[in-house]
Amino acid sequence: QREFPRRKTLRDAVNHSYEHRMQLQTVFSLLRDAETGQRGFVITGQQRFLEPYDAALRRLPSQLASLRALRQQDGDAVTGDDPVFDRLVALTERKQATMAEGIRLRRENGEDAARALVSSGEGKVIMDQIRIVTRELQAADKAALDRRVAANDAMTQRTERLTQALFVVLI
Repeated sequence: QREFPRRKTLRDAVNHSYEHRMQLQTVFSLLRDAETGQRGFVITGQQRFLEPYDAALRRLPSQLASLRALRQQDGDAVTGDDPVFDRLVALTERKQATMAEGIRLRRENGEDAARALVSSGEGKVIMDQIRIVTRELQAADKAALDRRVAANDAMTQRTERLTQALFVVLI
């Protein structure tokens, strides 16, 4: 009797893990899109290069909110206290500020000033830190799912042994 609901619970956990990882990938992809647009503008000064930047920044807050909501559904992430996710948000804000500064410099001080900022590597360092945090979040999600799968497998084995013992007794 317990086997069927447990299987559904595990399937729900697998689906949730998939949604979590896809949402995390969406956030990371938006940051890359914004960075690409910003760099294109710094190099060329053409406004059309800011289209992916603007589109990404418009979507980013709602995507981060969706990711937070998914994490709050997890048993491991305590509502309001999620230091790794908070680190991702802080890095995202730093990255946005750095990109905005590059755009401002390009508009107000010209190509050389903006290139100097991009060449300083600050944006790359932040993006590398975002990659690390993203991998940490993915690894934590995978570990939580692996624990659930292992616990489910153990329960299934116990049910199987109990069923076999009952058949032996009945025979």
